[in-house]
Amino acid sequence: MARTRRTKRASGRNTRQTMYQRKKPRRHILSGRRLPIAAGSVAVLGILGYVYLGGSHGLIRIYRLKKERDALRHQILELQAKREIILRENRQLREDPAAIERVAREELGMVKDGEIVYRFVKPEPDSAR
Repeated sequence: MARTRRTKRASGRNTRQTMYQRKKPRRHILSGRRLPIAAGSVAVLGILGYVYLGGSHGLIRIYRLKKERDALRHQILELQAKREIILRENRQLREDPAAIERVAREELGMVKDGEIVYRFVKPEPDSAR
């Protein structure tokens, strides 16, 4: 007796088929008309991926521009703070004679007549010890 196995047809009926019968060769998934469709789909997806991610208006460029914008905003805030400090110092120097004297003493090293200036030098550590 030949070895048989039961198979089910599309109609739902069981049929007997011998184990050694040659089956129809299976067609590859991308054979026939499917190959050009698959290749076209891959090409379209590749183009869309490039446009949305790497193009001149892509997501990567938008991300970089946002980072640059945030850095520039931070720099603007720092410059505004420096500007306020300079304006405050400018106002003090125009209006307060004590501020003018302080700048003359600290930055220019000026002294009044009859004053004695003491300068203290920090001793250098001995490297021989």
